[in-house]
Order: sequence, then C-alpha cells, then structure tokens
Amino acid sequence: MEAVLLSTTIPYLRVKEEEGSRSAKQFIKLKQNIDRPLSAILSLNTIAHTIGAAGVGAQATKVFGEVYFGLIS
Repeated sequence: MEAVLLSTTIPYLRVKEEEGSRSAKQFIKLKQNIDRPLSAILSLNTIAHTIGAAGVGAQATKVFGEVYFGLIS
C-alpha cells in the first residue's frame, strides 16, 4: 500500500477522477496530506511485524526448547 500511495501520480488520479472514479477522488485527498496515511501504514506495518516476530519466537521456543531462546531472539 505504501508503494502504491507513493508511486501513483496526481495527473493519473485526475484522469480517473474525470472518468467518474470515486476512489480516485478519495485517493487524491490522501495524497494531498501524504504524511497521515503514510504514518498509519508504517505504524500498522511495525505492529504486524512485531506481533509476527513474537509469534515466531513463541513457536520456535516450543519446537526447539528454551535452550535456543537466545538464538531465536
């Protein structure tokens, strides 16, 4: 989503808006204040990675035992 937000150009979105695309109109609003959607995307991405890493660590500890906890972390 971050790549789409950064790489989609305003002229392209304007053409789509003129063709009647409501989503293009919303996307233009996001691009006009790009810091806000980028912050949300990056925050959620960080949370997802943290939860994923914790899950992998917990599962690896179950599989390999506490002895390898330091290596897994």
